[in-house]
Amino acid sequence: MVSLAGDILQTFDDCSALRRSIWLQSTTLENSGHKHQAVTDMRTHRQVCLYWTALSSAAVLIVFCLLGRRDVKKLHNDQTHKTFERKNCYVQQRLQPPKIGSKASPSLSGKDAGRSRKSSECKPDSPRSVILLTYARSGSSLTSDIISVHPDVFAYYEPFHDLAKKFSSQRKLYRKVFHRYIYVTEIPEYRAAATRLLGKLVTCNYTGLSRNVTLNLHGCRSESTTELYRCVAESKNRTAEQNCLMEAQKKCENTRRVRLVKTIRLPVKIAATLVEKDPCSQLIYLVRDPRGSYYSKTKLPRDMWPDLEIDIQSSCSNLNEDVDALIQLKASYPERILAVRYETIAEQPVATFRRIYNFTGLEFTEAIAEFIYGKMFSKKDGGAFETYRSDPFEACYRWRRKISFKKSSTYDIRCREALSKLGYLPAGTLKDLRNLTRPLVAHRNIFS
Repeated sequence: MVSLAGDILQTFDDCSALRRSIWLQSTTLENSGHKHQAVTDMRTHRQVCLYWTALSSAAVLIVFCLLGRRDVKKLHNDQTHKTFERKNCYVQQRLQPPKIGSKASPSLSGKDAGRSRKSSECKPDSPRSVILLTYARSGSSLTSDIISVHPDVFAYYEPFHDLAKKFSSQRKLYRKVFHRYIYVTEIPEYRAAATRLLGKLVTCNYTGLSRNVTLNLHGCRSESTTELYRCVAESKNRTAEQNCLMEAQKKCENTRRVRLVKTIRLPVKIAATLVEKDPCSQLIYLVRDPRGSYYSKTKLPRDMWPDLEIDIQSSCSNLNEDVDALIQLKASYPERILAVRYETIAEQPVATFRRIYNFTGLEFTEAIAEFIYGKMFSKKDGGAFETYRSDPFEACYRWRRKISFKKSSTYDIRCREALSKLGYLPAGTLKDLRNLTRPLVAHRNIFS
Protein backbone atom coordinates (compact mmCIF):
# COMPACT_ATOMS: atom_id res chain seq x y z
CA MET A 1 0.00 0.00 0.00
CA VAL A 2 2.82 2.39 0.92
CA SER A 3 4.70 1.50 -2.30
CA LEU A 4 1.61 2.11 -4.42
CA ALA A 5 1.02 5.48 -2.83
CA GLY A 6 4.66 6.41 -3.47
CA ASP A 7 4.35 5.47 -7.16
CA ILE A 8 1.23 7.59 -7.51
CA LEU A 9 2.85 10.59 -5.84
CA GLN A 10 5.88 10.12 -8.09
CA THR A 11 3.53 10.29 -11.11
CA PHE A 12 2.27 13.68 -9.93
CA ASP A 13 5.86 14.88 -9.49
CA ASP A 14 6.87 13.62 -12.96
CA CYS A 15 3.88 15.37 -14.53
CA SER A 16 4.76 18.62 -12.81
CA ALA A 17 8.39 18.36 -13.93
CA LEU A 18 7.30 17.49 -17.49
CA ARG A 19 4.93 20.46 -17.60
CA ARG A 20 7.75 22.78 -16.46
CA SER A 21 10.05 21.36 -19.13
CA ILE A 22 7.44 21.73 -21.87
CA TRP A 23 6.71 25.27 -20.73
CA LEU A 24 10.39 26.18 -21.04
CA GLN A 25 10.59 24.56 -24.51
CA SER A 26 7.42 26.30 -25.62
CA THR A 27 8.79 29.63 -24.49
CA THR A 28 11.93 29.01 -26.56
CA LEU A 29 9.91 28.03 -29.68
CA GLU A 30 7.66 31.04 -29.30
CA ASN A 31 10.61 33.37 -29.07
CA SER A 32 12.10 31.78 -32.17
CA GLY A 33 8.90 32.39 -34.18
CA HIS A 34 7.33 28.90 -33.97
CA LYS A 35 4.36 29.92 -31.86
CA HIS A 36 1.86 27.43 -33.37
CA GLN A 37 4.18 24.47 -32.73
CA ALA A 38 4.67 25.57 -29.14
CA VAL A 39 0.94 25.76 -28.43
CA THR A 40 0.36 22.29 -29.96
CA ASP A 41 3.11 20.69 -27.83
CA MET A 42 1.74 22.34 -24.70
CA ARG A 43 -1.79 21.01 -25.32
CA THR A 44 -0.58 17.47 -26.17
CA HIS A 45 1.62 17.08 -23.12
CA ARG A 46 -1.01 18.69 -20.90
CA GLN A 47 -3.61 16.12 -22.03
CA VAL A 48 -1.18 13.28 -21.34
CA CYS A 49 -0.50 14.56 -17.85
CA LEU A 50 -4.17 15.07 -17.09
CA TYR A 51 -4.92 11.53 -18.32
CA TRP A 52 -2.28 9.95 -16.09
CA THR A 53 -3.25 12.16 -13.18
CA ALA A 54 -6.92 11.12 -13.48
CA LEU A 55 -5.96 7.45 -13.83
CA SER A 56 -3.73 7.65 -10.77
CA SER A 57 -6.41 9.40 -8.73
CA ALA A 58 -8.95 6.72 -9.62
CA ALA A 59 -6.49 4.03 -8.59
CA VAL A 60 -5.98 5.77 -5.26
CA LEU A 61 -9.72 5.94 -4.62
CA ILE A 62 -10.27 2.29 -5.53
CA VAL A 63 -7.43 1.07 -3.31
CA PHE A 64 -8.52 3.17 -0.34
CA CYS A 65 -12.13 2.04 -0.75
CA LEU A 66 -11.12 -1.60 -0.83
CA LEU A 67 -8.86 -1.25 2.17
CA GLY A 68 -11.46 0.82 3.97
CA ARG A 69 -14.14 -1.83 3.43
CA ARG A 70 -11.80 -4.50 4.67
CA ASP A 71 -10.96 -2.49 7.80
CA VAL A 72 -14.60 -1.59 8.40
CA LYS A 73 -15.63 -5.22 7.99
CA LYS A 74 -12.89 -6.30 10.35
CA LEU A 75 -13.96 -3.64 12.84
CA HIS A 76 -17.60 -4.73 12.49
CA ASN A 77 -16.63 -8.36 13.03
CA ASP A 78 -14.63 -7.39 16.10
CA GLN A 79 -17.51 -5.38 17.49
CA THR A 80 -19.97 -8.20 16.73
CA HIS A 81 -17.69 -10.70 18.40
CA LYS A 82 -17.30 -8.48 21.46
CA THR A 83 -21.07 -7.92 21.61
CA PHE A 84 -21.71 -11.66 21.37
CA GLU A 85 -19.11 -12.31 24.07
CA ARG A 86 -20.75 -9.78 26.37
CA LYS A 87 -24.18 -11.26 25.67
CA ASN A 88 -22.79 -14.76 26.13
CA CYS A 89 -21.29 -13.80 29.48
CA TYR A 90 -24.53 -12.11 30.54
CA VAL A 91 -26.66 -15.09 29.54
CA GLN A 92 -24.38 -17.56 31.29
CA GLN A 93 -24.46 -15.51 34.48
CA ARG A 94 -28.25 -15.16 34.29
CA LEU A 95 -28.91 -18.78 33.42
CA GLN A 96 -26.89 -20.23 36.28
CA PRO A 97 -29.31 -21.03 39.11
CA PRO A 98 -28.49 -19.30 42.41
CA LYS A 99 -26.83 -21.47 45.00
CA ILE A 100 -28.91 -22.37 48.00
CA GLY A 101 -28.07 -20.03 50.82
CA SER A 102 -26.65 -17.33 48.54
CA LYS A 103 -27.91 -13.75 48.44
CA ALA A 104 -29.71 -14.55 45.17
CA SER A 105 -31.73 -17.19 47.00
CA PRO A 106 -31.99 -15.90 50.58
CA SER A 107 -35.09 -17.78 51.58
CA LEU A 108 -33.77 -21.33 51.40
CA SER A 109 -31.48 -21.00 54.37
CA GLY A 110 -29.86 -18.47 56.66
CA LYS A 111 -30.81 -16.46 59.73
CA ASP A 112 -33.91 -14.89 58.20
CA ALA A 113 -35.37 -18.27 57.25
CA GLY A 114 -34.65 -19.73 60.67
CA ARG A 115 -36.11 -16.69 62.41
CA SER A 116 -39.30 -16.81 60.32
CA ARG A 117 -39.80 -20.52 61.08
CA LYS A 118 -39.53 -19.90 64.82
CA SER A 119 -41.59 -16.73 64.97
CA SER A 120 -44.51 -17.70 62.74
CA GLU A 121 -46.78 -20.72 62.78
CA CYS A 122 -49.81 -21.64 60.74
CA LYS A 123 -53.03 -21.44 62.71
CA PRO A 124 -55.08 -24.64 62.66
CA ASP A 125 -58.09 -22.98 61.01
CA SER A 126 -56.02 -21.16 58.32
CA PRO A 127 -56.28 -22.40 54.72
CA ARG A 128 -53.24 -24.18 53.29
CA SER A 129 -51.47 -23.07 50.11
CA VAL A 130 -50.56 -26.34 48.39
CA ILE A 131 -48.37 -26.60 45.29
CA LEU A 132 -48.59 -29.84 43.32
CA LEU A 133 -45.32 -29.72 41.41
CA THR A 134 -44.55 -32.37 38.83
CA TYR A 135 -43.62 -33.00 35.16
CA ALA A 136 -45.43 -33.76 31.92
CA ARG A 137 -47.13 -37.17 31.70
CA SER A 138 -46.47 -38.01 35.35
CA GLY A 139 -50.01 -38.39 36.68
CA SER A 140 -50.53 -34.76 37.66
CA SER A 141 -54.04 -34.46 36.17
CA LEU A 142 -55.22 -37.60 37.93
CA THR A 143 -53.70 -36.53 41.23
CA SER A 144 -55.10 -32.99 41.10
CA ASP A 145 -58.56 -34.28 40.11
CA ILE A 146 -58.66 -36.56 43.15
CA ILE A 147 -57.47 -33.80 45.50
CA SER A 148 -59.75 -31.09 44.12
CA VAL A 149 -62.88 -33.27 44.30
CA HIS A 150 -62.98 -32.41 48.00
CA PRO A 151 -65.45 -29.54 48.61
CA ASP A 152 -62.92 -27.58 50.71
CA VAL A 153 -60.39 -27.24 47.86
CA PHE A 154 -60.00 -24.39 45.38
CA ALA A 155 -57.75 -25.59 42.53
CA TYR A 156 -55.98 -23.72 39.75
CA TYR A 157 -54.55 -25.95 36.99
CA GLU A 158 -51.44 -25.02 35.00
CA PRO A 159 -51.56 -21.21 35.44
CA PHE A 160 -48.08 -20.88 33.86
CA HIS A 161 -48.99 -22.68 30.62
CA ASP A 162 -49.56 -19.60 28.44
CA LEU A 163 -46.98 -17.56 30.35
CA ALA A 164 -44.28 -19.99 29.22
CA LYS A 165 -45.15 -19.33 25.57
CA LYS A 166 -44.15 -15.67 25.94
CA PHE A 167 -40.51 -16.63 26.49
CA SER A 168 -39.87 -18.38 23.17
CA SER A 169 -37.47 -15.64 22.00
CA GLN A 170 -35.34 -15.90 25.15
CA ARG A 171 -35.21 -19.67 24.73
CA LYS A 172 -33.81 -19.22 21.21
CA LEU A 173 -31.12 -16.84 22.50
CA TYR A 174 -30.06 -19.19 25.26
CA ARG A 175 -29.97 -22.13 22.84
CA LYS A 176 -27.51 -20.25 20.63
CA VAL A 177 -25.26 -19.52 23.58
CA PHE A 178 -25.34 -22.93 25.25
CA HIS A 179 -25.86 -25.07 22.13
CA ARG A 180 -28.47 -27.23 23.82
CA TYR A 181 -32.19 -27.38 24.51
CA ILE A 182 -33.24 -24.87 27.16
CA TYR A 183 -36.36 -25.64 29.18
CA VAL A 184 -38.50 -22.64 30.07
CA THR A 185 -37.95 -23.04 33.83
CA GLU A 186 -34.23 -22.36 33.29
CA ILE A 187 -34.90 -18.81 32.03
CA PRO A 188 -34.43 -16.21 34.81
CA GLU A 189 -37.05 -13.84 33.42
CA TYR A 190 -39.62 -16.64 33.39
CA ARG A 191 -38.72 -17.63 36.93
CA ALA A 192 -39.28 -14.06 38.12
CA ALA A 193 -42.66 -13.81 36.37
CA ALA A 194 -43.73 -17.23 37.65
CA THR A 195 -42.75 -16.30 41.22
CA ARG A 196 -44.90 -13.16 41.10
CA LEU A 197 -47.87 -15.04 39.63
CA LEU A 198 -47.57 -17.87 42.14
CA GLY A 199 -47.64 -15.35 44.99
CA LYS A 200 -50.85 -13.81 43.67
CA LEU A 201 -52.63 -17.15 43.21
CA VAL A 202 -51.88 -18.66 46.61
CA THR A 203 -52.95 -15.45 48.37
CA CYS A 204 -56.16 -15.14 46.29
CA ASN A 205 -55.03 -11.82 44.83
CA TYR A 206 -56.68 -11.85 41.39
CA THR A 207 -56.42 -8.11 40.75
CA GLY A 208 -54.94 -7.50 37.33
CA LEU A 209 -54.55 -11.16 36.32
CA SER A 210 -53.81 -11.22 32.60
CA ARG A 211 -55.72 -13.23 30.04
CA ASN A 212 -52.69 -15.46 29.69
CA VAL A 213 -53.80 -16.83 33.05
CA THR A 214 -57.58 -16.51 33.06
CA LEU A 215 -58.14 -17.79 29.50
CA ASN A 216 -55.77 -20.70 29.88
CA LEU A 217 -57.60 -23.76 28.52
CA HIS A 218 -56.41 -25.81 31.49
CA GLY A 219 -58.65 -23.63 33.63
CA CYS A 220 -61.67 -25.43 32.19
CA ARG A 221 -60.49 -28.70 33.72
CA SER A 222 -60.91 -27.42 37.25
CA GLU A 223 -64.41 -26.79 38.58
CA SER A 224 -62.96 -23.98 40.70
CA THR A 225 -61.94 -21.87 37.69
CA THR A 226 -64.37 -22.96 34.96
CA GLU A 227 -66.74 -20.11 35.73
CA LEU A 228 -63.86 -17.60 35.73
CA TYR A 229 -62.79 -18.78 32.27
CA ARG A 230 -66.30 -18.45 30.84
CA CYS A 231 -66.91 -15.09 32.48
CA VAL A 232 -63.68 -13.51 31.17
CA ALA A 233 -64.21 -14.99 27.70
CA GLU A 234 -67.65 -13.37 27.50
CA SER A 235 -66.57 -10.01 28.96
CA LYS A 236 -66.91 -7.12 26.53
CA ASN A 237 -64.85 -4.58 28.46
CA ARG A 238 -62.24 -4.30 31.19
CA THR A 239 -64.79 -3.46 33.88
CA ALA A 240 -66.75 -6.64 33.24
CA GLU A 241 -63.56 -8.64 33.24
CA GLN A 242 -62.51 -7.12 36.56
CA ASN A 243 -65.87 -8.13 38.04
CA CYS A 244 -65.17 -11.71 36.95
CA LEU A 245 -61.82 -11.62 38.71
CA MET A 246 -63.34 -10.29 41.92
CA GLU A 247 -65.97 -13.04 41.97
CA ALA A 248 -63.26 -15.69 41.54
CA GLN A 249 -61.17 -14.03 44.24
CA LYS A 250 -64.06 -14.18 46.72
CA LYS A 251 -64.54 -17.85 45.91
CA CYS A 252 -60.84 -18.46 46.54
CA GLU A 253 -60.84 -16.47 49.79
CA ASN A 254 -63.86 -18.39 51.08
CA THR A 255 -62.09 -21.72 50.64
CA ARG A 256 -61.84 -23.21 54.09
CA ARG A 257 -58.97 -25.64 53.70
CA VAL A 258 -56.77 -25.88 50.58
CA ARG A 259 -55.79 -23.54 47.76
CA LEU A 260 -54.17 -25.84 45.24
CA VAL A 261 -51.91 -24.84 42.35
CA LYS A 262 -51.02 -27.71 40.03
CA THR A 263 -48.16 -27.14 37.59
CA ILE A 264 -45.52 -28.87 35.48
CA ARG A 265 -43.72 -25.59 34.71
CA LEU A 266 -42.20 -24.58 38.03
CA PRO A 267 -38.80 -25.46 39.52
CA VAL A 268 -38.64 -26.58 43.14
CA LYS A 269 -36.51 -23.55 44.04
CA ILE A 270 -39.38 -21.19 43.25
CA ALA A 271 -41.82 -23.28 45.26
CA ALA A 272 -39.25 -23.23 48.06
CA THR A 273 -39.50 -19.44 48.35
CA LEU A 274 -43.21 -19.78 49.14
CA VAL A 275 -42.60 -22.55 51.67
CA GLU A 276 -40.06 -20.37 53.47
CA LYS A 277 -42.19 -17.22 53.57
CA ASP A 278 -45.62 -18.73 54.24
CA PRO A 279 -45.91 -21.11 57.23
CA CYS A 280 -49.25 -22.34 55.82
CA SER A 281 -47.74 -23.44 52.51
CA GLN A 282 -47.05 -27.04 51.52
CA LEU A 283 -45.36 -28.74 48.59
CA ILE A 284 -46.36 -32.06 47.03
CA TYR A 285 -43.62 -33.27 44.69
CA LEU A 286 -44.97 -35.86 42.25
CA VAL A 287 -42.49 -37.71 40.06
CA ARG A 288 -42.55 -40.58 37.60
CA ASP A 289 -39.82 -42.67 36.03
CA PRO A 290 -38.69 -40.41 33.13
CA ARG A 291 -38.56 -43.44 30.85
CA GLY A 292 -42.27 -43.97 31.42
CA SER A 293 -43.02 -40.27 31.01
CA TYR A 294 -41.21 -40.21 27.68
CA TYR A 295 -43.10 -43.23 26.38
CA SER A 296 -46.39 -41.60 27.42
CA LYS A 297 -45.43 -38.45 25.50
CA THR A 298 -44.96 -40.48 22.33
CA LYS A 299 -48.65 -41.40 22.46
CA LEU A 300 -49.63 -37.75 22.06
CA PRO A 301 -49.92 -36.00 18.68
CA ARG A 302 -46.47 -35.74 17.10
CA ASP A 303 -46.20 -31.95 17.40
CA MET A 304 -46.74 -32.13 21.17
CA TRP A 305 -43.78 -34.25 22.24
CA PRO A 306 -40.02 -33.71 21.79
CA ASP A 307 -37.55 -36.16 20.35
CA LEU A 308 -35.47 -38.36 22.63
CA GLU A 309 -32.41 -36.09 22.74
CA ILE A 310 -34.37 -32.97 23.67
CA ASP A 311 -36.40 -34.84 26.29
CA ILE A 312 -33.24 -36.20 27.91
CA GLN A 313 -31.53 -32.79 27.93
CA SER A 314 -34.49 -31.09 29.60
CA SER A 315 -35.76 -33.79 31.96
CA CYS A 316 -32.42 -34.97 33.33
CA SER A 317 -31.05 -31.52 34.17
CA ASN A 318 -34.36 -30.38 35.69
CA LEU A 319 -34.69 -33.54 37.76
CA ASN A 320 -31.17 -33.15 39.14
CA GLU A 321 -31.72 -29.54 40.16
CA ASP A 322 -35.20 -30.19 41.58
CA VAL A 323 -34.24 -33.28 43.61
CA ASP A 324 -31.23 -31.52 45.15
CA ALA A 325 -33.41 -28.57 46.15
CA LEU A 326 -36.14 -30.88 47.42
CA ILE A 327 -33.78 -32.87 49.65
CA GLN A 328 -32.48 -29.68 51.25
CA LEU A 329 -35.96 -28.18 51.58
CA LYS A 330 -37.37 -31.30 53.19
CA ALA A 331 -34.53 -31.32 55.70
CA SER A 332 -35.60 -27.83 56.81
CA TYR A 333 -39.39 -28.32 56.60
CA PRO A 334 -40.09 -32.06 56.85
CA GLU A 335 -43.69 -31.58 57.92
CA ARG A 336 -44.56 -29.45 54.89
CA ILE A 337 -42.91 -31.42 52.08
CA LEU A 338 -44.36 -34.62 50.61
CA ALA A 339 -42.68 -36.53 47.79
CA VAL A 340 -44.79 -39.13 45.97
CA ARG A 341 -44.02 -41.50 43.12
CA TYR A 342 -46.64 -42.03 40.43
CA GLU A 343 -45.74 -45.71 40.58
CA THR A 344 -46.89 -45.80 44.22
CA ILE A 345 -50.23 -44.25 43.24
CA ALA A 346 -50.69 -46.90 40.55
CA GLU A 347 -49.88 -49.77 42.90
CA GLN A 348 -51.61 -48.49 46.07
CA PRO A 349 -54.05 -45.73 45.03
CA VAL A 350 -56.32 -45.57 48.08
CA ALA A 351 -53.52 -45.75 50.65
CA THR A 352 -51.45 -43.16 48.78
CA PHE A 353 -54.28 -40.64 48.47
CA ARG A 354 -55.25 -41.18 52.07
CA ARG A 355 -51.69 -40.13 52.92
CA ILE A 356 -51.96 -37.06 50.66
CA TYR A 357 -55.27 -36.06 52.24
CA ASN A 358 -53.84 -36.42 55.74
CA PHE A 359 -50.82 -34.34 54.70
CA THR A 360 -53.02 -31.44 53.52
CA GLY A 361 -55.41 -31.72 56.46
CA LEU A 362 -58.36 -32.84 54.33
CA GLU A 363 -60.82 -35.44 55.56
CA PHE A 364 -60.62 -38.69 53.60
CA THR A 365 -64.16 -40.05 53.31
CA GLU A 366 -65.77 -43.10 51.81
CA ALA A 367 -67.01 -40.92 48.96
CA ILE A 368 -63.42 -39.97 48.13
CA ALA A 369 -62.41 -43.64 48.09
CA GLU A 370 -65.27 -44.44 45.71
CA PHE A 371 -64.24 -41.56 43.46
CA ILE A 372 -60.68 -42.93 43.33
CA TYR A 373 -61.97 -46.40 42.50
CA GLY A 374 -64.15 -45.03 39.71
CA LYS A 375 -61.22 -43.10 38.24
CA MET A 376 -58.57 -45.81 38.37
CA PHE A 377 -60.66 -48.94 37.83
CA SER A 378 -63.16 -47.81 35.21
CA LYS A 379 -64.71 -50.12 32.62
CA LYS A 380 -62.40 -48.81 29.91
CA ASP A 381 -59.37 -46.61 29.45
CA GLY A 382 -59.80 -42.94 28.69
CA GLY A 383 -57.92 -41.08 25.98
CA ALA A 384 -54.47 -39.53 26.22
CA PHE A 385 -55.91 -36.41 27.90
CA GLU A 386 -58.34 -38.23 30.20
CA THR A 387 -57.65 -39.65 33.65
CA TYR A 388 -59.83 -42.77 33.60
CA ARG A 389 -57.96 -46.10 33.60
CA SER A 390 -59.16 -49.68 33.78
CA ASP A 391 -55.87 -51.06 35.09
CA PRO A 392 -53.59 -48.46 36.73
CA PHE A 393 -50.68 -50.88 37.16
CA GLU A 394 -50.70 -51.88 33.49
CA ALA A 395 -51.02 -48.23 32.37
CA CYS A 396 -48.14 -47.17 34.62
CA TYR A 397 -45.71 -49.86 33.46
CA ARG A 398 -46.81 -50.23 29.85
CA TRP A 399 -43.63 -48.47 28.80
CA ARG A 400 -41.58 -51.45 29.97
CA ARG A 401 -43.34 -53.66 27.43
CA LYS A 402 -43.28 -51.14 24.59
CA ILE A 403 -40.18 -48.94 24.75
CA SER A 404 -37.10 -50.09 22.87
CA PHE A 405 -34.15 -51.31 24.91
CA LYS A 406 -31.92 -48.77 23.12
CA LYS A 407 -34.03 -45.81 24.27
CA SER A 408 -34.34 -47.20 27.79
CA SER A 409 -30.56 -47.67 27.96
CA THR A 410 -30.03 -44.11 26.73
CA TYR A 411 -31.95 -42.83 29.75
CA ASP A 412 -30.09 -45.23 32.04
CA ILE A 413 -26.77 -43.73 30.90
CA ARG A 414 -27.60 -40.08 30.37
CA CYS A 415 -29.91 -39.71 33.40
CA ARG A 416 -27.93 -41.97 35.73
CA GLU A 417 -27.51 -39.37 38.47
CA ALA A 418 -31.14 -38.24 38.54
CA LEU A 419 -32.48 -41.80 38.32
CA SER A 420 -30.25 -42.87 41.19
CA LYS A 421 -31.43 -40.02 43.44
CA LEU A 422 -35.05 -40.94 42.77
CA GLY A 423 -34.51 -44.67 43.17
CA TYR A 424 -35.19 -45.68 39.56
CA LEU A 425 -32.97 -48.61 38.61
CA PRO A 426 -31.41 -49.28 35.20
CA ALA A 427 -32.57 -52.23 33.13
CA GLY A 428 -29.37 -54.14 32.47
CA THR A 429 -30.79 -56.34 29.74
CA LEU A 430 -33.85 -56.52 27.51
CA LYS A 431 -35.06 -59.45 29.59
CA ASP A 432 -34.89 -57.36 32.77
CA LEU A 433 -36.74 -54.53 31.04
CA ARG A 434 -39.62 -56.76 29.96
CA ASN A 435 -39.84 -58.74 33.21
CA LEU A 436 -42.48 -56.84 35.22
CA THR A 437 -41.97 -59.11 38.22
CA ARG A 438 -38.54 -57.50 38.62
CA PRO A 439 -39.15 -53.97 39.96
CA LEU A 440 -37.02 -51.10 38.71
CA VAL A 441 -37.84 -48.97 41.76
CA ALA A 442 -35.81 -48.84 44.98
CA HIS A 443 -36.42 -47.17 48.34
CA ARG A 444 -35.29 -43.58 48.84
CA ASN A 445 -35.64 -41.54 52.03
CA ILE A 446 -37.20 -38.53 50.34
CA PHE A 447 -40.37 -40.57 49.73
CA SER A 448 -40.68 -41.58 53.38
